[in-house]
Amino acid sequence: MTKKVYLAGDIMSKGSQMQRQWELNEIKKKNISVYDPKDEDDINDKKNMSVEENNKLAEKIVKKDSENIYNADVVIIEPQRYAEGTICELGQLKGRRDFAKLIKEKIKNNSSIEEIEELIDTVLNQKIFAHLEDIRRTSIPEIGDRRSFYVNQYVYGVTLDLTKGKGFEEFEDILNQIE
Repeated sequence: MTKKVYLAGDIMSKGSQMQRQWELNEIKKKNISVYDPKDEDDINDKKNMSVEENNKLAEKIVKKDSENIYNADVVIIEPQRYAEGTICELGQLKGRRDFAKLIKEKIKNNSSIEEIEELIDTVLNQKIFAHLEDIRRTSIPEIGDRRSFYVNQYVYGVTLDLTKGKGFEEFEDILNQIE
């Protein structure tokens, strides 16, 4: 029996929110617990958020959503091509499943704990660099709809996590670091 569903899909437009709400209502009719990121007020209620909270939003989203993805028995996902955060969630699910398969294969082949730890360390120690070559990136403060550029906060949060907090770097800086 399904205990908890994670509902993943675009939530950036009113139409998408209506679609997620309909899906949520249909799941709840089955008496199944469901986590829907759009209903997470401590993330989505911008009116009651301080500047500091808003500037740590990416990390908060990744922590909360990842925790709920991992604790779900079922994930229902609509990865529309424009839904960057949802596509990132899909990649996270794929990576998690692939790694679980690797661990299971190691166990099946009677690998030692040391060999399994070596595999884990290889993944944990992999250096990941991210860059974003969009000329609209700026450190000039922008307000409201007058933003020249944005990055989906789930995608950015995963990027921060994978790059150990560095986020996007300049490509030239990355080249210098890998020499």
